[in-house]
Amino acid sequence: MSPLVIFKKAAVNTFASPGWWLLGFFLAGGLHVQWIWPGGYEALITEWLPKITSWFIYWNLHPERAVLPFILLLSAAGAALLLTNGAKVWLLISAAHTHRVSFLGAQKTAVLVGPELTHYIIRLIFRVLPQLIPFSLVTTLTMLVLTTLLAVPLAFGLVSQASVSVYIFVALLAWILVVFVLSVISIVGSYAIILYQRSVFQAVSFSFDLLLKRYQILIRFTVSLLGVYILSYLFGLGVINNAQHVVFFTTRIMAFIAPTLVPAWVIVISALFGLLGVIWISILNVFFNLSFLFFFEQLVTPESLPQPALQTTMLVASTP
Repeated sequence: MSPLVIFKKAAVNTFASPGWWLLGFFLAGGLHVQWIWPGGYEALITEWLPKITSWFIYWNLHPERAVLPFILLLSAAGAALLLTNGAKVWLLISAAHTHRVSFLGAQKTAVLVGPELTHYIIRLIFRVLPQLIPFSLVTTLTMLVLTTLLAVPLAFGLVSQASVSVYIFVALLAWILVVFVLSVISIVGSYAIILYQRSVFQAVSFSFDLLLKRYQILIRFTVSLLGVYILSYLFGLGVINNAQHVVFFTTRIMAFIAPTLVPAWVIVISALFGLLGVIWISILNVFFNLSFLFFFEQLVTPESLPQPALQTTMLVASTP
């Protein structure tokens, strides 16, 4: 199946299932901040970065008062991990049963609908999260560590002035390669954990093996999917921003007619366009995950996966 066919199938099913858009919201990874926060990323950075810096200075001077904020921050991070990974499990399993992807037959799993599917997904979430969350943390922390290592020579002046531009170019290429490899490992590994209930070690091993054997098709598909995602994001962003400018221009004209109504209109319109932006990003996240699900189905055969580490505790609905 060519990438275009997969993208078309994913797009059709994404727009046909608006209920999944809520799951896409939790998979946004911070992209919706641009629409939720007044002023977007720029306002968030300029307004809150100095405040956060001053808080850390204060907590460094008074460590006893940093306990509660640290607990709250840790709780928020944990909740975000649970929601993000839980939403991913729910989306993939729902899509797998809705479209009867091949893993169901390999798992000897009946196609479930309605309450039966909901109960199955909830039980499966609790089964795979102990594997999925550590896997997500490992890939994310590895990316952060490698990014930091690439930035250290510049931050501490270990690179001569004459070599800075060369180092930045080489470091950027290395960073792109690292991000691509870790992203593929993260996606493929998480799908192996969710769909086939493999352990963290098995998921990492299988991802590396698949990347080495099928790197050409993985590169082509991933680059194509990222290109479609980025272009769609920019297109939606442009349409929404242009429409917002037109509406705001209209409100300026209305100010001469009913000046008392304009402030209320501005608030309502800003909230409406912010909601549209969040919905668009949620749609794109569903499209991205469905595209990789259909691609994963074509690329991976059950026989190529290692035997499940949780074979005795796998939660499947037996085919009648």
